[in-house]
Amino acid sequence: MYLTGDLGRWLPDGNIEFLGRSDDQVKIRGYRVELGEIENVLVGHPGIESCVAAVRGIGSDRELVCYFTGSSELSSGDLRSYLSGLLPSYMVPGHYVLLASLPLTGNGKVDRRALPDPAGLGVSTGMDYVAPSTDIERELVSIWEEVLGREGIGVMDNFFELGGHSLKAVLLSGQIHRRTGIKIGLGDLFGHPVLAHQAILLSEDMNMPHIPIRRIEKTGSYLLSSSQRRLWIISQITNADVAYNMPGAYVFSGALDSMALSRSFLSLLERHEILRTVFRGDDEGNVLQVVVELDFLGLSLVESDHRGSGRDAVDGLIELDFGTSFDLSSGPLLRAHLYRTGDDEWVFTYVMHHIISDGWSMGILVRELLDLYNGEVTGIPADLPVLGIQYRDYAAWEQSNLSGDVYAGHRDYWLDQLSGDLPVLDLWSDRPRPAVKTYTGGVVHCILDRELSDSLRSLCHQSGSTLFMGLLSVVNILLYRYSGQDDIIVGTPMAGREHPDLEGQIGFYVNTLALRTRLSGSKSFREVLGDVRGVCLDAYEHQAYPFDKLVEELGLQRDMSRNPLFDVAVVLQNTDSPAGSGIPGITVSAYQAGQTTISKFDLTFTFFEVDGGIALNIEYNSDLYDIISIERMSGHFCLLLGQLLTSPDGAVGEADYIGQAERDVLLGEFNATSTAFPSEQTIVDLFEEQVLLMGILQLLFSAAIASAMQSLTPVRTVLRIIFVKSTGSVAASWLGSFWIAATGWLFLFLVY
Repeated sequence: MYLTGDLGRWLPDGNIEFLGRSDDQVKIRGYRVELGEIENVLVGHPGIESCVAAVRGIGSDRELVCYFTGSSELSSGDLRSYLSGLLPSYMVPGHYVLLASLPLTGNGKVDRRALPDPAGLGVSTGMDYVAPSTDIERELVSIWEEVLGREGIGVMDNFFELGGHSLKAVLLSGQIHRRTGIKIGLGDLFGHPVLAHQAILLSEDMNMPHIPIRRIEKTGSYLLSSSQRRLWIISQITNADVAYNMPGAYVFSGALDSMALSRSFLSLLERHEILRTVFRGDDEGNVLQVVVELDFLGLSLVESDHRGSGRDAVDGLIELDFGTSFDLSSGPLLRAHLYRTGDDEWVFTYVMHHIISDGWSMGILVRELLDLYNGEVTGIPADLPVLGIQYRDYAAWEQSNLSGDVYAGHRDYWLDQLSGDLPVLDLWSDRPRPAVKTYTGGVVHCILDRELSDSLRSLCHQSGSTLFMGLLSVVNILLYRYSGQDDIIVGTPMAGREHPDLEGQIGFYVNTLALRTRLSGSKSFREVLGDVRGVCLDAYEHQAYPFDKLVEELGLQRDMSRNPLFDVAVVLQNTDSPAGSGIPGITVSAYQAGQTTISKFDLTFTFFEVDGGIALNIEYNSDLYDIISIERMSGHFCLLLGQLLTSPDGAVGEADYIGQAERDVLLGEFNATSTAFPSEQTIVDLFEEQVLLMGILQLLFSAAIASAMQSLTPVRTVLRIIFVKSTGSVAASWLGSFWIAATGWLFLFLVY
């Protein structure tokens, strides 16, 4: 006997049902793909006789290839169009190879090892490869290949279909600006994702010379950026001690040289001044950022050995570290630990204050640390790009630009977008809102099934929208259905690195966009998606204006119980993880530790693309919500998404988001209010019985009639009813006071 790799199952009648092969499931760019599913769909095409799907390439360069026999009249574009209507985009092969026959093994099975390499055949992609024909197109192809990490890109390719997303779009914009001297905004990139269309945009009058950010003189203390100033103010007036801690954790497996890693960490601190920065006031009351020399910082990689205590003990230490606050004035504002958990296993953790970092920066920190370590152990210096500027230079550049014409245009857009009465989302909660905003939080996780995820991607693709726009639309509709408000503002972060000089920088560059959407219950999901797309594209064009300056310009009255402008945020997380490492003998993987207990907003919907599906984390303020309520909310989101995708042209106000089990509780159990009572007694009998049992029955005491009621005793008599109206302040849930007196009066207070 030998292992064939075939999968099957025994049937009750004794036969074996063939299910495919164990090597038919592959992973492409994070998605699990069933090759047999692609083949089953493709053989349904009338021009296909037989086919096989395979994977070529390694690592992040793995691509799907379709080999087929059949009509020679079929083009790659025909097959791609056919599959695109039946499969999600990540399951549509990038190359198509026509063969006279499929190679077979001696057992009559397809010999996958004998399938030819498409690169050697000059085979086109599914978009029918069109070569660049102008200098601009050739330059764009080169830039796309660098940003996307792939070759063979043609002018009819779509940036987002090739793996592009919002962060890669930021990189693309910066590279185009640097290499061509032409500025193309994110709104134009999202609106024109095809390379040929971008080339047309660049050929038009869009010249904006690339002007490097100027380095400023070293003085020891420097201006804060707008974002830094906001975080510093928050740290002074609220209880947000650890709300802006940014942690990360990774497992290093292999023969790690901990001393070399420690030296690499110090080199990283020397390279990026922002990691050595603290924040102090001067004699005039201004807050400045101060760069501390490494020798006086007192910061190093802290190493400890826990091989005998296990990961649980390490997890406790990590959670304690992640939950410890920073002192912005004394620093350091970065801590890093290396916990040894096995002979060949280490857990590396770090935590930074947000005032010196952002999500993009966290990726740079780990990647450069690994590159520096590789240089230490191999003796070959790390090939890191030269940093032309530091964060202090950016802060000065940003402040000088705020008075310029470009920023004035951005300012005017946002003031117009947020004009009039600004909506405050009146969402239900389990407890009253505290007078001063808190940051205590929790998180609920759920996974959207692949069918839902694929359907949403398909609808977004048809409408020229991104996945983020689709997810934001669903969140907006859910908030509309919860609150009944048709004017909603939610926040979302943007990388804030439009200038190409900022691509490799560590620092607090991220900017927040306040996205305002008007909804109507009569609109369809497709219409809402179109509206949200327009809102997002306009916002991307004007993303450079600092959120903190916008809040100042609006002159909003400060409400200490809320965030300014919005209390709900939506995020699509697509930063690249530095998994792998590229270091011989060492592998790096993300490590889950230190569960979040922080929530910056009332609610934050964070989405991740995982294994072909979409994961959702709902971070919530636990002083407002119970976990069971947020679990119910996540269920509502999934059910609502399913309804919207089933009927994308139906009215969103009629889309159902309540499951049958919850419906039964609401309509059945909550309405089961009938109570048995003796049929031979009257209401007066029952009332008198309760008075005798309880004494004078007082449901709501009214001071205005207290003196007149002091000597009343309950008697059986004919009741006369007086309805007493009052303008006093009485809680809505108190319906009235009942008094039965010797004089026979019953006072009913009808005050809310």
